[in-house]
Amino acid sequence: MSQCSEPRRSDAHEGPIEFERIANLPFDRTEIAVLEIARLFFLAFHVPQRCSWVAAFQHGEIEFGKATGPVIAKSVLDTVSAVRDVRRSGFNYFDPSCRKCSAFITHDECYLISALHHTRRKGHALQSDAFLLCEGRDVTQFLSCMRALANATNGVKHLLH
Repeated sequence: MSQCSEPRRSDAHEGPIEFERIANLPFDRTEIAVLEIARLFFLAFHVPQRCSWVAAFQHGEIEFGKATGPVIAKSVLDTVSAVRDVRRSGFNYFDPSCRKCSAFITHDECYLISALHHTRRKGHALQSDAFLLCEGRDVTQFLSCMRALANATNGVKHLLH
């Protein structure tokens, strides 16, 4: 396991990366599992030779089962890809293989999981999360992918935890 103490940067950034404890946020187990899958996809795009996209689909199966897990993982990939298509700057995330880091979330990750949280609960903050995550650019594709992800995750049973 990696022993990082700093979030990874998917791109060169200026200044410090801000983050907070996941336990201080209202996310449920499903949303945390989506974060774990998303981190594996962030790493897959950032360090392709690690082939962490395989682990992302495996983690989906472990969390949600063989039938639902791959569907959810693909929906996470679509959502991450929609963000990548519109963002101009990099994306700050924690290394998914670092146990110490798994208790924290970067602000970029938080906008993503907050958007899921608000979509699943029909919350009003969805638009602001999407706007911040997509850096003020067109959020149409992101919102479409996020709705599909919310639909895929609603009512799922976890095999872990």
